Amino acid sequence: MADVGMAHAGPETLLRGQLLPARRSLRHAGIQNRAHLHCAVVENRSRTHNGSFTHLFRAASVLLPNGKKRAPGKGRGAGGLFPVACIRIRSPPGRVRRRAEISKAGSAHLSLQPRLSYGEPGTRVNGPAHAEKMAEGGIHDHVHSMGKGGGGFARYSTDERWHLPHFEKLLYDNAQLAASYLEAFQISGETLFARIAEDIFNYIMHDMQSPEGGFYSAEDADSFPDGETQEKREGAFYVWSWKEVMSLPAESDKLELFARTYGMKPEGNVSEDPHGEFGGKNVLMEQSAPEKHEKDTVAALDEVRQLLYEKRLQRSRPLLDDKIITSWNGLMISALAKGYRVLGHEEYLRAARNAADFILVHLYEENEGRLLRRYRDGDAAIAGKAEDYAFFVRGLIDLYQACFDNRYLDAADRLCQEFNALFYDHAGGGYFSTATDDDTVPVRLKEEYDGAEPAASSVGILNLLDLAVMTGNEAYEGMAEACFRGFGTMLSHNSHALPLMLAALNNARKGGILAVLAGNTQSPRMQKLLKTLNSRYLPGLTVMHASTNSLMGTEIPAGIDPESAIPAVYLCIGHACRLPANTPEALDELLNETIR
Repeated sequence: MADVGMAHAGPETLLRGQLLPARRSLRHAGIQNRAHLHCAVVENRSRTHNGSFTHLFRAASVLLPNGKKRAPGKGRGAGGLFPVACIRIRSPPGRVRRRAEISKAGSAHLSLQPRLSYGEPGTRVNGPAHAEKMAEGGIHDHVHSMGKGGGGFARYSTDERWHLPHFEKLLYDNAQLAASYLEAFQISGETLFARIAEDIFNYIMHDMQSPEGGFYSAEDADSFPDGETQEKREGAFYVWSWKEVMSLPAESDKLELFARTYGMKPEGNVSEDPHGEFGGKNVLMEQSAPEKHEKDTVAALDEVRQLLYEKRLQRSRPLLDDKIITSWNGLMISALAKGYRVLGHEEYLRAARNAADFILVHLYEENEGRLLRRYRDGDAAIAGKAEDYAFFVRGLIDLYQACFDNRYLDAADRLCQEFNALFYDHAGGGYFSTATDDDTVPVRLKEEYDGAEPAASSVGILNLLDLAVMTGNEAYEGMAEACFRGFGTMLSHNSHALPLMLAALNNARKGGILAVLAGNTQSPRMQKLLKTLNSRYLPGLTVMHASTNSLMGTEIPAGIDPESAIPAVYLCIGHACRLPANTPEALDELLNETIR
């Protein structure tokens, strides 16, 4: 329930209300700027939950001033994921102190957005310790073959080093982690993060996408260890004995290098095994990053990895949960669309479009205007919940910004209107989890926590803000403001529970910023402009194409020629647009001047 005292508070008031209660405690702790607070947040929250530290991290980023600026370098974005000091106080970097920690993919992904008020362009920062350690750990499937499958991340780790995971792989975790690594790459320029995103997409597109285009839900943790054992075992598909690896048809020095790099031992490398499931087995965990080795060394590791991948194909595979769930597909569509924009791989865009088209054909009742929740074996069923609408609309918005096909923007707008009609709380703001006509629950509740998946209200607010800018529908903006008021108490006193909503509040505070493209999007000159735009981390920026066949009602500022013979990018705040940029250099300068 909304706090009565906050009922008429706008975004700025909410920010002040959020900051004031913490001022005294911050001063007593000697915390005077963002860098100090980030360190305290990381150190404190990591003691309780490996992903939850990012909730406070996000709040701190919005509310406190920047610390000392770092020297400029070659990085693409601005701001930082962790201050260097934070990494140094952790021992070792990226380690967390609580067992059975869930990866909290959504929190990791969303922690980046309010880190800056866009920050200083060209700032180079060290990547987050958690992101690097997760990529090195056993929670990451290191056995993959690009173009064939394998890779991705398991659901969570059971130890403090990311070594021993619960081996189940979930679509929504991998979708949000892929987006996290893409944003980390934009900010830091570190190619490691781009490679991890590519690894995730390789797994999803080859192991988790149905022939019809939708994405399956999950792969189980258990499988049969061999053809004789009748009982499934945890991680049997993923773990290796020393003998299995050393008997591969490769040179012994390459095999030993691989074993060394991934921490293998003849007796097995799982030190804590209370149920005796991993005796003599090794969970691959990178001990030294391959990119630090010579090219020949990397090639040797990849040779052994390929042999392991082929050998693993002979094993019994874990059970596939082949349900296609609308909400989780929305998250993956969004991630793939971002992957195409950031990395430029056409196959990501094709996969995203195929999945979106699948949902629109099989899980959207066009006559009723409603979404269904799940599809399996030709059967689509269960009325869509709030997260199905919120996440799929988010995916459609991101997909439009990747390909500028107005079908997706049109569908996003129509589904957002239906979402509002079915789930929006016109009295208190925010979105209920169940629809107005859902009689299966006695009380309609709202999710007030961004957990392993973000809350529908958090994503819904972001959708409202973006569509307000793209369509010119001022009602969307008013609904978003009402949501902030409705969640005023939570944002003021428990903001770490809603990091994505806090990010949306940060965007609203800065005002909607629109990049309008004029000219042929497929021309080489426009592609260079898009590459410049997409290489930078610009949360809250909305991108549209001023085509003559744009969706009815879309808001293209006056004075922009959609038929421009010379491709150009206009940056607009409200209805005021800067002079266009026609070259990558001019666009860089325009972004630096406009987005701060």
